[in-house]
Amino acid sequence: MSINKDKVIDKLDLLLKGLLYLLIFTLPISIGGFNTVIALLFLLSLIRILIKKDFNLLKNNLDKGIIIFSFVILISLIPAYDKYRVLDSFISPYLKYVILYFLINNILKTKKDIINSLIIYIISNLISAGYVTYLYFFVGMNRPSAFTHNPNRLGGMMVMFIIFSYTGLLFAKNLKIKGLSFFSGLLGFFALFSTQSRGALLSLIVGLFVVSILKNKKAIMYFILVIILVVFALPNNFLSRLKDLANFESNNVKQRWLMYTYGLKIFADNFLLGIGFNNIAVVYDFYDLPQLIDRYRNFHNIYINIAVELGIAGLLAFFNLIYYNLKYIAIRLKKKKDLYTVSFSGIFAATAFHNMVDLTLHGSEIGLTFVFFISIFIFLFNNDIVIDL
Repeated sequence: MSINKDKVIDKLDLLLKGLLYLLIFTLPISIGGFNTVIALLFLLSLIRILIKKDFNLLKNNLDKGIIIFSFVILISLIPAYDKYRVLDSFISPYLKYVILYFLINNILKTKKDIINSLIIYIISNLISAGYVTYLYFFVGMNRPSAFTHNPNRLGGMMVMFIIFSYTGLLFAKNLKIKGLSFFSGLLGFFALFSTQSRGALLSLIVGLFVVSILKNKKAIMYFILVIILVVFALPNNFLSRLKDLANFESNNVKQRWLMYTYGLKIFADNFLLGIGFNNIAVVYDFYDLPQLIDRYRNFHNIYINIAVELGIAGLLAFFNLIYYNLKYIAIRLKKKKDLYTVSFSGIFAATAFHNMVDLTLHGSEIGLTFVFFISIFIFLFNNDIVIDL
């Protein structure tokens, strides 16, 4: 009895698409859920590739850049202080990000698939934001993390959700969609306030500013109004945390400057290939860093982190990824300032800024959500599709 490969592939593609939708739904509400789903996606995609080798992993220069960056991470095994940590972090979370990126760009086929993905994203984040708001305002929980690892990661998740909602409010022509965007953004703000994450709030301001600038002058006025309302609405304990950032003698600020200083010194000593991916946590056994009060797992700055762990080779490979993202954004914006491209521009700017003062992308819930937005953008870019409402 012969097996019809095309029918098997069609069924596998349908199952992979369903699992992708499930993954998107679980991102803000279940860490165990999205880890289980992405493991299934990986296994099923391998089976599909073995049956029919038609996955295209090199559609553009960003795809090539991802392969190069992945290779540099593996090369960092050579100088790594702890080789197990390199492999462990490569498998999770890094490989999960790569799997999601290439699956979205090979399994999703139509504009309807993309819209369905975004609808699922909105629904699941409304559930997350609503639950966090309930915990903070009705249960009285201070800095709730809800379904995520900690409040800072939750703040990062809400930043992307608010920027996406804000862009929908500015661009949507349908009053119902405008209303949904307003409600989503407002609930996201409540959730963000609950986390009291300073980095998240500052990166949100950056993202909203970029979106407003790209829209029009009227949107800039909306941005100013939003900032005024945010300042007056912030809880006192959140305001006191923000004021603490101006105190360079405060523990939080002082420790970050020390991490950046020490990081640059370690980078200079390991210039070419770094100390090994995810090896900052063990660098204290080889360097005397007396003023740091704790053994930090990272140096709270993704650019310094990559320089230290992957050397100049990794830093150049990482900047190459940033370059092609910015290049493709510029190409799209030159053609048409559509809702999704403007939204992604704000999310990209906010994430780039946030990771200058923290390292949020190592958290799977944030990293996978950010990769989700990148993947959708690249899909639209490759297929010349515009998302407008």
